[in-house]
Amino acid sequence: MSVHLASASSQYLYYDPAAPDYNAAYTYMAAVRFTTLTGDPTVVSIDRGAANFDHLYLGSPSGVFRIRETNASVVLDAVGTTTVVVDTWYYVAMRRNSATSFELFVGTSPAGIASESTQTGGNVASRLSPWNVHVGSVAGGNFLNGDITAVKLFTSALSLAEIKTQAASLVATQPAWADWPLILPTDRNDRSGNGRTPLAGGGTHTVAHQPSALPNYLWLPSSGAAPISPAFDASWEDTEDADRILGSRLKGTTALTNKTSDEAVTTNPVDVLARQYVFGPFTRAGTWDGAMLGVIRCAEDSASANAQPQMLARIVSSDGTVVRGTLVAHQTGTSNEFALTTLTSRYFPLGATNGLAVTGVAFQVGDYLVIEFGARDVEAASTNWTHTYSFGENGAADLDFSEVDTGADNPFFMPSFPLALVLTEAAVSGTATAAMNEADVVAGGKTIIITLSGGAQWIPA
Repeated sequence: MSVHLASASSQYLYYDPAAPDYNAAYTYMAAVRFTTLTGDPTVVSIDRGAANFDHLYLGSPSGVFRIRETNASVVLDAVGTTTVVVDTWYYVAMRRNSATSFELFVGTSPAGIASESTQTGGNVASRLSPWNVHVGSVAGGNFLNGDITAVKLFTSALSLAEIKTQAASLVATQPAWADWPLILPTDRNDRSGNGRTPLAGGGTHTVAHQPSALPNYLWLPSSGAAPISPAFDASWEDTEDADRILGSRLKGTTALTNKTSDEAVTTNPVDVLARQYVFGPFTRAGTWDGAMLGVIRCAEDSASANAQPQMLARIVSSDGTVVRGTLVAHQTGTSNEFALTTLTSRYFPLGATNGLAVTGVAFQVGDYLVIEFGARDVEAASTNWTHTYSFGENGAADLDFSEVDTGADNPFFMPSFPLALVLTEAAVSGTATAAMNEADVVAGGKTIIITLSGGAQWIPA
């Protein structure tokens, strides 16, 4: 997802890495969408004080991207050519080629990124280091009013082909200094292994959807058999109405369908499981970290039910019998009660409006991510209340990041952990038949997971 920054509230993010030296070659990248175009809004500033910075911003009223290098009293600009409009995602890169050359790249899609301007004659060698990175602000002003995501900084001058590749992925490659999905408030850690932790910056930030070219969503189909059958977690007191579905990284076409579960035990409070989703298998080993946030429409049949969003996420072995660890355990709060009767969006986990930090879990090749959704009834009585959820993928739009959306839109779940690292599902054209074999698919070094009708999976060797 992206981070929404509001200029009226002076919101921004900043990073104090202390290294590397910004006088050397680097490439900064981001995807940005503007709500308003006034006030020379900043995308990023790499600076050591107001007199020393490289500043990527949107010039107003010209409405084109610009890079400004300031070294004491020397100011040089690289001026773009694309006229920017509001509510459109742009992929931008600022490349420092050398101490005396910098270049601006812009595109409305990763594949469409092109060089728009090069400035030479600068001299950054005398600038002070270490430096800071400000996202959405420069020198305490020029605030961004809009959304930004996929912030990346590389300690080398990437080629145009490399810039396009990186713009289409949330996965960092060396020599990457950082790759921030920008999930708030806890997951601002870089993905390059250097352990840099961005700081909060100014204002109270909120989340927004990311561009469709940067898919880091998990979709929640209404049907499809899971390849394994992990036991429901023992912390659910009521699982009698629960079912198990194969989840997906690729949005499918299953119809939006209501799923109900009833409280059928007398214990209060009680955690009632509605559905278990299974995602995988993983194609690499590693450690899952970061944060998680999902949005699902749900409702209760009585205001007395006091049903709250409840979920649990684990990683299990290839056969589902071994739990590698629990990423998100049950929540015990009493906020975000389900809407009465009308299906209305709610955040999962409970109250996680900007994502909930997970407990890191090491995983192996072939393991699965298991996410279980349900409700926590906190009413004093032991009446058999009913909870209803809307799952599926064929809505005209995706749900908003809010708790007021009542539209027939798609639920989703979004971890900040880059899914492309472990889930390499790819769309495959053509018709799967019994005669298909490994020789029919060229995987190009990636694992291709083909999901056949009925949910069965085939993974070419």
